[in-house]
Amino acid sequence: RFYFAGIFDKLVVFDAQTRQGQIVTKGITAGSIPAEIVVAPDGDVYWTSQAKPVFDRFDPRTGRVTESSPAIGSDTLHGLVVDPNGRYLWVTRLNAAQLLRFNLATQRFDQVFQLPRESGPQALMLGADGHTLWIALQYSSKLGSYDLRTGAFREFDTPLAPQVSAVAQPGPKIIDLANGPDGHSVWFTTFSANRVFRFDTNTSKLSEPACGIPPGGSTLGITVGPDRKIWYSSPTSARIFRVNNS
Repeated sequence: RFYFAGIFDKLVVFDAQTRQGQIVTKGITAGSIPAEIVVAPDGDVYWTSQAKPVFDRFDPRTGRVTESSPAIGSDTLHGLVVDPNGRYLWVTRLNAAQLLRFNLATQRFDQVFQLPRESGPQALMLGADGHTLWIALQYSSKLGSYDLRTGAFREFDTPLAPQVSAVAQPGPKIIDLANGPDGHSVWFTTFSANRVFRFDTNTSKLSEPACGIPPGGSTLGITVGPDRKIWYSSPTSARIFRVNNS
């Protein structure tokens, strides 16, 4: 099965064998704008919402959507990953500058880690080492890391200028993250800029490969393809690009 969270308050369940899809809307708050989505070890599907402070769970066995609130403020949730031990989910809160831990057994948020004010954590990814969370800090235009073993947090500078006001500010922002095919790099795209970056986790050095997108464009949706190359999209030209030296 594949799951898709839609901005029109829908969850799409797609069966790859039958090629049939199911659209789920009941239980999803209108105007919540589902965002990041993950499948927990027990098969339940969780997602965050961009526009409302709600956290949703879909049980594929019953077809039921359960909605909860963080109960620790009104800021919305954004990035979402499954902890490597399968017991927790980790979530970012953009405007509150927080990293939250959600306990799957108790169905409660049980830990809050305060990130630097006005850092704007959004995209979240588990690193290739299995214990580092990588965070796109949109407002401060930095790359962040959180060690699940020690709780240590670090920030790494980028050439992008800080964007510390509203989310809609048009300046370049770190937007999407991907683990590099070499096992020791983090790649990220920049919305509102035709740039893509590679961060070496061994040396903590940042490089900027040739992007291929003309000035005025954006990079978005980065991933590693079956050819072990880095691929990303251009939302302004409706094309996909590949980094050949990855």
